[in-house]
Amino acid sequence: MIRSFYDLDRNSLDVLCIGSSHAYYGFQPNVLWNEKGITSYIMGSPSQTMVCSYYLLEEALKYQKPKVVLLEGYYFITTKVFLNEHTLRSVTDEMRMGGPRLALLREAVSDLPWKEQLSYYFPFLLYHNRWNDLNEYDFRYCRYLKGSRVTTTCEPYSDPGMDVNAREIPDMAKEYFEKILALCRENNIELVVFEAPFTDTDGEKRDWYNLALGTAIGMEDYLAEHEVPYLFFQKSGAAKIDFSKDLFNAQHLNTYGAEKLTRCIGDFLVDRYGLKSHKGEASYSQWDKDFEDYLKEFNGDSGTEEDDEMMNDV
Repeated sequence: MIRSFYDLDRNSLDVLCIGSSHAYYGFQPNVLWNEKGITSYIMGSPSQTMVCSYYLLEEALKYQKPKVVLLEGYYFITTKVFLNEHTLRSVTDEMRMGGPRLALLREAVSDLPWKEQLSYYFPFLLYHNRWNDLNEYDFRYCRYLKGSRVTTTCEPYSDPGMDVNAREIPDMAKEYFEKILALCRENNIELVVFEAPFTDTDGEKRDWYNLALGTAIGMEDYLAEHEVPYLFFQKSGAAKIDFSKDLFNAQHLNTYGAEKLTRCIGDFLVDRYGLKSHKGEASYSQWDKDFEDYLKEFNGDSGTEEDDEMMNDV
């Protein structure tokens, strides 16, 4: 997902979205393009923390000058630099070698033995024996999805409600959010935070839901203090998400839900920031072709079990 970012034409993005699986299942760049003519990309990764989001933003700004950064807010919940090896490698293995990648690795793995550290700087040391295990999924490269994922799978849930107390945002998340905000303001970029709807598994993970939603509620006053718009769809209901139809698991929207959410975000971006359509401009003709490929994938739903299993790692 991050690797295909480098295929974009330089300075071609209006909107850069960064965040966790809630971003690349909850937001759909192809829909934003088709309906608003606005270009966007999701620089997402599983369980992406604010620390990883900050360094990914640093990396992205070497190649793009977006008007808006759309930050997905689920991992305001975490107190960690990264959650586990898989989620860190999902970020760093795909970044080009340079300042942001090196800075993230220094912060994340400097306590590891030097041999283990080396495999993060030179992933070949870890993966060179995988040749005999490769399958078709390893070669699946969907540049046209702009970092998103597509699934028409539907798992029906009931609306869990909002009867949850606000929780304090962890200091680690605050620190790196404020770095993200400062970086945006230094570059004259508008920052918007959004929270895609989620639920628990019919009460089985209610404590986790309370923690996650409580943090999301706690973000309201915090973001207002920093004068950052907050699209809190769980509370506002603006996207009219139907919990019985628009989720593929308890944590993530399916593409039907993502299309609804994206339309709301698109309306907000046009109304608030006056983003203009690039429809009909010759230099953006590839975006129309990519939308057609997106429709083929959506109608055929070529997602795999590997996709779904990876996204369960929240």
